[in-house]
Formats: sequence, structure tokens, C-alpha cells
Amino acid sequence: MFNNFLLDTASSGVIATFLTTIVDNILWRLKKIENNIIIYCASVLLPQEELHTFDARAVGLIGHLIMGATFGIVVGQAIIFSGNTSPYLIGMGVGAIYWLILHQSLTAKFWV
Repeated sequence: MFNNFLLDTASSGVIATFLTTIVDNILWRLKKIENNIIIYCASVLLPQEELHTFDARAVGLIGHLIMGATFGIVVGQAIIFSGNTSPYLIGMGVGAIYWLILHQSLTAKFWV
């Protein structure tokens, strides 16, 4: 039962992260934002001069998906323990919290 719980909540986090990544990438390509979230995630782990390479984007994407899975487990656990087990609610909760907290904190001017 516990393994199924982790798999469900982590996968809802990854799906929500994937969808927010698509939206973020569209906004970045339309020049509505300076950098996309993958570059900001890479800026946490890599030096400034390596941020716009393919390797940095791969590191940023992997880190981004890992953070999404982690938030999926945490938010999914909080929603399930509150009494609701709707997978749609868990996915929306993960996406909303991930978008608001991580995107706004990672895109602060002191990172990149």
C-alpha cells in the first residue's frame, strides 16, 4: 500500500511539473519571461558561465523533475491525510504549489 501511495503521488508531481514546464517554455519562447525554469534549476547546481549549454539544461530538467516528484509526495500526502483521495485534486494541488513556490523563489533576481 505504501509503495502504491509513493508511486501515485510522485507521478502526479512529475505530471504537474511536466505541464508547468511546457507552459513555462512557451512563455520563455514568447519572450514573456527572461529564462525558463530549467535554467533556474540548473543555476542552483552549476556555475553561471555554464547555464546555457545542453548539459546544463539536462541537469536542470532532471533537478526540476526530482523537485516536482518530491513536492508531489508532500502535497499528495497532505491532501490524502485531509480525507480527499481525488487524483485530480492532488495533481492540481501539486501544480499550483510547485508553480507558486518554486517558480517564484527560483526566478528571484539573485539566482540568474
